[in-house]
Amino acid sequence: MADDVSADDKLVHRTPTTVAERCLALMALLNRVHGTPHDQVLKWIEDHGVTTYLSAKEHEFIFDVAPSQRARDVFSWRAEALAVLLWALGGYSQLPPLNEPVHLNRSNEMFSLADQQPRLFLHQAQLRRGSDLDDAEADLYRQHWRVRDAQINRRQMPSDLDPDIVYERRYALSWLVGWGSDWDDVPTDT
Repeated sequence: MADDVSADDKLVHRTPTTVAERCLALMALLNRVHGTPHDQVLKWIEDHGVTTYLSAKEHEFIFDVAPSQRARDVFSWRAEALAVLLWALGGYSQLPPLNEPVHLNRSNEMFSLADQQPRLFLHQAQLRRGSDLDDAEADLYRQHWRVRDAQINRRQMPSDLDPDIVYERRYALSWLVGWGSDWDDVPTDT
């Protein structure tokens, strides 16, 4: 399936397969973060060919025998990014508000398919309309600016925004619409 050109004709949306591959990488990462035994994570990655989907930073973390708690904490926020990508693939009708963390649920049909049958998940991947993705990314840009404005001007953070949630969701949407050369290099300027 061909990439869509975004509204500004400069960015090229990631393909459905690329987004699905990114979901699998994030699932492996989050399994490692949340204490799935290392050998089980590595077996799932190997069995389903997920190693090639991992970014350099993810690869380093996942294959580290004893990652630091700090690294686990940082990477745990990628659940928000995974939820955005699953939303983009139609796995969620909407995400929680930007001040509520997402709770990924293995009972979610798409999440379960990705976990249990990754090849079928990749094969069936379809993205929402390009305009929906562009609109969501533009909205997250605005919300991220609200966060930055509060931080820069030392104002109270708007109660409807959690800075970490906003950042992670924006990161995923910005990557999705074509920003950054790879997952580890997504600009989130405001």
